[in-house]
Amino acid sequence: MGLSLRINVIWSIAGNIVYALGQWAILVIIARFGGADKLGIFALGLSICAPIVMFTNMRMRYIQASDARNEKKFVDYLSARLTLSAVAMIVIVIIIFLGSFSQNIAATIFFIGLAKIVEALSDIYYGFFQKRERLDYIAKSMLIKSSLTVLLFGLVFITTNDIVLACVSLVISWTTTLYTVDLISRVRVDMSVSHDYRTAFKEGIQEQILAIKSASVRSLSPLVSKAIPLGSVAFLASLTVNVPRYFIEHNNGEAALGYFSAVGYIMIAGVSVIVALAETSLARLSVYYSSEDRYRFTSLLGKMIGLSLGMGVIGIIVAAVFGDVILSLIYGEQYGVYQDLFVLLMIAATFNYLSVILWFTITSVHEFRIQLPVFFIDTVLVVVMSMILIPEFGLRGAAYTMIGVMIYQVMAGAVVIWKIINDQDKRIASRGL
Repeated sequence: MGLSLRINVIWSIAGNIVYALGQWAILVIIARFGGADKLGIFALGLSICAPIVMFTNMRMRYIQASDARNEKKFVDYLSARLTLSAVAMIVIVIIIFLGSFSQNIAATIFFIGLAKIVEALSDIYYGFFQKRERLDYIAKSMLIKSSLTVLLFGLVFITTNDIVLACVSLVISWTTTLYTVDLISRVRVDMSVSHDYRTAFKEGIQEQILAIKSASVRSLSPLVSKAIPLGSVAFLASLTVNVPRYFIEHNNGEAALGYFSAVGYIMIAGVSVIVALAETSLARLSVYYSSEDRYRFTSLLGKMIGLSLGMGVIGIIVAAVFGDVILSLIYGEQYGVYQDLFVLLMIAATFNYLSVILWFTITSVHEFRIQLPVFFIDTVLVVVMSMILIPEFGLRGAAYTMIGVMIYQVMAGAVVIWKIINDQDKRIASRGL
């Protein structure tokens, strides 16, 4: 039985905050004990792997969570995720071999890619919990994963100062959580099987084996075909965030990328909270739209927009008043000079928060195909702006780029939602005639 929306919101926000803090702690550890150069290498690895994994994930978790008609079973989603994740890892390896990376950077990219693949498998289990409106299981998984990750990553990196070994620890931490928490919890939530720990583990492993055996082009093509637009959008959205980083690394070097990533992660941490809010409301928005309950649909959307805007404004004020102190305390005194960049990125974050809410809402009503042309234009825009602004203004140019593309996302999302609501009103009115 699902939890109430309020309880799910609390659990989801708590889990995402803990997870974001854990990821942030990793950056702080690298910045404090390894310097901007190694932080830049780590950020480069994430920037290369993230778009690939995001594409093969195809945001299938959200299709799964909003599958109100139960068109597909969990094993179908798991089978697709396992197959596509293998494809993602192959692509990452090909990029490593084709790229002119040093051995250290290549190894870092490989293990970050492997860790992201493991994370993608956990994500499909999260989709199951989200559909059942049991976000407490997701939050507990994030708490355990974050704690284990920070502990192991910190221990390895501080004692060895080796970024590659530290990335290996990510793989170990996330794999441990997948098989001792996520897999067990999913089987226990399914009331058709035993709740005994050993039996649940065995059932979960058998389910994964079944998913691998059942994988075929014929069985996966309907689901993948439906998810490709979202996968393409996820890929393009990830590029929107990472393209400026490619230009920074090319024009200014790994250390500059390290500084930008450290300051920019504060924005990403805020986005994770907004994503938690949106994920919690995804299934509920889908039900309201399907039942043509416009009042509840628009009311919930309005509340999420208000919360996002308020959070963004507070972030801008804090960055403007205390930014230099915050950056110096967290990362070190050399980061305090980037207060102006901090303020600009918090402005970008405010528009990003609004964009997340709008496009999650569009996803909740299964309007997938409209997203592809919108985010294709978004990617072209970020490439053009990065080419023009980053060579001229450096890190501030990257921030200007992020502000511009996020404003575009908000405007486009607002237009699409207005059209969705207007079209539904017309359908309802036509049936009343």
